[in-house]
Amino acid sequence: MKDDLQSYLQRDSKRSEYWLQVMELSLVHASGNEYKGFATARTRRHAKHKVGF
Repeated sequence: MKDDLQSYLQRDSKRSEYWLQVMELSLVHASGNEYKGFATARTRRHAKHKVGF
C-alpha cells in the first residue's frame, strides 16, 4: 500500500512537483468495513505533512 501511494504521488501532476516521500501509513476504523487512511509524507525540504486518503 505504501509503495502504491508513493507511485501515485510521483505520477500525479498536482502533487509530483512537491517531491513527497511517504514515511508512514495509518488506518482508523470508521464503521463496519469502512476505514479512513492517513499518511505522513515528507517534502524534499524535510517538512512533514499529514495526507488523508
